[in-house]
Amino acid sequence: MLTLTLEDGGSQTVDLSGFVSSDDQALSSDGTAGNISIEDGNTLTLNVNDADADATNELNTGFAINGTDLELTDAGGT
Repeated sequence: MLTLTLEDGGSQTVDLSGFVSSDDQALSSDGTAGNISIEDGNTLTLNVNDADADATNELNTGFAINGTDLELTDAGGT
């Protein structure tokens, strides 16, 4: 179970048990943006190009760990 605390003081609990898998592959990155390797030689390429380059319409531009809380912030810092 994952519980998210919302900015308005509410919370949302998400049951992730349906996504648990016995597939035990390790993910790693060589530091190149978007280059992630999966154990046993498989790869995944992510396109991280921001076509409009407008920081005000981003869904998430930052995160921080504050104690036991994961804080996600938008382009405006909220």
